[in-house]
Amino acid sequence: SIASKHHHHFHCTACDRFFDLEGCPGGLKKLLPRGFKLQNHELTLSGLCASCS
Repeated sequence: SIASKHHHHFHCTACDRFFDLEGCPGGLKKLLPRGFKLQNHELTLSGLCASCS
């Protein structure tokens, strides 16, 4: 199911809807301070959806 598949979200700040985004940005481990280990991540982009923009 889509709910259990790894995905990220887009949140429309006008209508307050959330949309599933496919894909995953690379290079997140490069953002971590030295000695830190990434176990998981969540990403939510925000702005206006096509209907609200």
